[in-house]
Formats: sequence, C-alpha cells, structure tokens
Amino acid sequence: MTQQPTLGSIVIAHLTVEDLIAKAKVKLKKIVPFFMYIVEHLRMQVDNSISTIGVTPKSRCLYNEEFIKSLTTEELIGVLVHEVMHPALRHFTRQGMRTLQCNGISLWNWAADVQINQMIIENGLTLPRNGIIPSGNQIMFGNICIENIDTKSTEELYDEVVAQLKKQEGEDRVQRDPETGDFESPDDIQGGFDEMLKGGDDSEDDSEGDSKEDTEADGVPSEGKPSDGETSESDMPDVDWGRVLAEAHAYSKLIGKEPAGFDQLFKELHKPKVNWRSMLRKTVASSIPEEFTWNKPNKKYISHDIYMPSTYGESIKVICAIDTSGSIGEDTLSDFISEIVGISTAYHEAEFIILSHDVDVQDEIPVRNGYRDKLAKMELHGGGGTSHIPLFEHIEKNKNTWDLEATVVICFTDGYSNFPTHRPKVDQIVFVLAGGHCPKDHIPEWANTVLSIDE
Repeated sequence: MTQQPTLGSIVIAHLTVEDLIAKAKVKLKKIVPFFMYIVEHLRMQVDNSISTIGVTPKSRCLYNEEFIKSLTTEELIGVLVHEVMHPALRHFTRQGMRTLQCNGISLWNWAADVQINQMIIENGLTLPRNGIIPSGNQIMFGNICIENIDTKSTEELYDEVVAQLKKQEGEDRVQRDPETGDFESPDDIQGGFDEMLKGGDDSEDDSEGDSKEDTEADGVPSEGKPSDGETSESDMPDVDWGRVLAEAHAYSKLIGKEPAGFDQLFKELHKPKVNWRSMLRKTVASSIPEEFTWNKPNKKYISHDIYMPSTYGESIKVICAIDTSGSIGEDTLSDFISEIVGISTAYHEAEFIILSHDVDVQDEIPVRNGYRDKLAKMELHGGGGTSHIPLFEHIEKNKNTWDLEATVVICFTDGYSNFPTHRPKVDQIVFVLAGGHCPKDHIPEWANTVLSIDE
C-alpha cells in the first residue's frame, strides 16, 4: 500500500492493484470460502497489453491494471472466481474438437462462461455488467434462448447453441470455415469480459486421455507470453485441480458453508468416460453369427496339440458411411479412417464397404486385405451439405448387388444432417459422432447405438 500525505497530518491511502485483489480475497473468504480456497491457486500476473483479464491452462491469470481498478470490490470477487473456474473445471482439456465460432466468439468459451456465471449467481456473487450473465436460469444468444442452465454441462450448452444456430440458419448456410472454424449467425452477439488464453508451449496432464494437441493453441498471443525473468508457461508446475476442489469442498462443508451448484459440477467432472472404440467393436462383434464345429479344428491350438472346435457363421456386410460434408475436418476424417481400418482388420468374418457422402453418395470403396494399407492415403470426395437420406436410399438400392443378409451400418458423422423419417431396413445402425457434434438426442430414435468420440 502506498501513501500520499496531504493537508498537513491527514494521510490519504491509495490502494494498489495488488491491494485491491487482496481485499477482494479477504471478503470472498467470508462470503464463499470454497471459492477463496481455489482462487488462492491462481498465479496473478500484470499484463497491460490485454484489455481485461484472462487465464491460461497452467492457471496463470493475466490482467490489465486499469481493468481491475475499474471494478467494484464485489465485481472483482466475481471476476476472480470466474477466472479460476476455467482451469479448475478443466475447460481447456474438455474442449476437444469443439472449435466452432460465431462472429469471432468461441462457442465453447461462451458455454463455459455461461455455466461458470450461473454458479456465481447462485452463490450470490456479482459480475461486471458486460459479462455473459444468465437471468432466471436462462440466457439469450442472439434470439436463441437456452434454458435450465443449472442442469446442463458445458458440453451440453455448446451442443445446444450450435444445434439451434444450425437449425435457425440452415445446414447449407452454417458451415465451419476450414481455417478459422467460424460461421455467420446473428450479428448482435457480444463477448464476455475475459479470455481463455492457451499457451503454445504447455500441455496439461494427459491422464484423462486428451492428446497434447487438445490442450495447445498455435501459439500464445503477445499478452500470454512471459517477459524477461518470468517463468514460462511450460516451466510452471501443474495444479492438481481434482485435489484442490476436493479439499475446498471438504473445508467449506466442515464450516457449514458449502457452495451452491457444486454437486452438478462434481458429477460432471467425475462422469465415467466411454471407450467408444471398444463399444463400436463390441457392436460389430455381436452382429456376427457364430457356431462351433468339431469338423474343423481351431488352428490357434493345433500347434499345442490341443484339439478345439473352430467357429463358423454367416458372413455379414458392414457399411461404413463417412460424412464428408464441409463441416468435417481432416483430423476427424483421419479418426474415422483409422477406426475403419482397425475394425476391418479385427473381424475378418465381415465384409466392409466404405461409402463417403455429403448430400449424395460420392465414393463406394470395398475394403479388402490388399486395400487396407491404401485407405489412409485415399481421397474421399464431398464438401457440400449433409443428408443421410440419399445414403440409405443407396444402400437399399444396392442390397441385391451386395448380396446383403445381415447388415451393420456405421455412420461416422457430426450429426448435423437430414435423416429418413422411418427406420431403414437394415439390422444394426450405429452413429459415431465427432467434430463438435450435435447433441445425441438429435439423432433419430431408430438408431440402435449412438457413440461419441469426445467421451
């Protein structure tokens, strides 16, 4: 604290920015000690090159001094809580391939802000007026109303706003920009007061299965780079947010001041992950009819002088339909092809056919032993809108040509598509969703299985 003497013996104290932050923390401890416990793990750093405030994956909170001075103590409390909840709730790693933007605003960041701010409001805290502030447990995005915020995860909020935008604007008009991930939509959308700053030389703990690419941006903006003498992002130790949140909750519960809305967030963070590849392969395996015969011994055991029955069964066709519309990126296509190679190699009892499609079927490729090595390099055509209606019409038309009896259709897509009104006449229909996909409940009820690559 600095002092400026005036009028003889009268002293007027001027609070520094550090004093203002400390004052806000002291007051927060009295109001919601849970938040105070985790706010202490923010690494505060002045950076006047940014206009407001932002946070990095390593919990480095960069702030503009004039912005901090412009806030009331109550607003500063809300801002500090808002910033720390981004890394605490692992929003950086959970984002995955959810990269769509609207008028330059990251829809994932918007959804994360909505969820955090709803919790802040539930706990009686204040936010700056230019923030993304829910009211009555709902929020407007342009003319789109998102309701029941307190029951939805960040992923669900993102999926819902993207689905509503695509429904409102039309699939053909709302397409991801291949370079920016942006698309046109209402022009009255405004951003919040903060930024999620992604460090180019750091990556978070990969224990939850996220790749390094999921946690990095192409580079830290100028406001995110440490100046001379400061610790770089990559040299900073990770914060064990699972432990910090558990300790904060235990502490607040002990003194009888548990935060509102934490139970929903706790369930969200500890929701068991689904291995979509394992589930997909089990689905294919369950569709292959097998019986045992002693007339032909199992080759695996002959070398051990053990006579075991072999299996035989009806060969099935597996149709792998790949969405090659403009909203599917190269990384997503690569994931699709990689899994097709994997399951076709694992189940030699099945015959595989790849169909690429956007609004029409573009390619028909049989998957044979000699072709598998070429699949990763093959060129698939498309790039338009998306519809699964021509796809299933094509399958129905070619049933006799393909000699289909038992059939599995696996649709690799982001789910933003038109679908047949009635269930197509095939045995098993599986949807594998990726690439910032639509909510699962937007997939037709006649689908047997709906899996998500992001889970």
